[in-house]
Amino acid sequence: DGKGWELKVCGRSLCAFQSAEFGLGADTTLHVDTAAHVYDLLLLFAIAAAKSARRALVFSPFPQISDASTGRKLLDPAAPDWDALVRLLRSLPKAAPPPPPARA
Repeated sequence: DGKGWELKVCGRSLCAFQSAEFGLGADTTLHVDTAAHVYDLLLLFAIAAAKSARRALVFSPFPQISDASTGRKLLDPAAPDWDALVRLLRSLPKAAPPPPPARA
């Protein structure tokens, strides 16, 4: 559901320190604001990119995501797991409600 995941730019120790000490690795649920449709569109683009032949170019560097409660790496740039990335992206909550049905 995205709760408790920390998004980090890199795996350097300074990034990890800043995240732990200053709360800079924010919970994914905090990033969804009033631009819900934009969030959903970007999420769909990310899923498509992760499944494409150019995925290594799009996700460069490969993301590092750790479980905030256990510290276990869900995604690791040292060992990119593209299937895990797609599963993780698909598990994120959608922000926008579906549009109403078109009237005839």
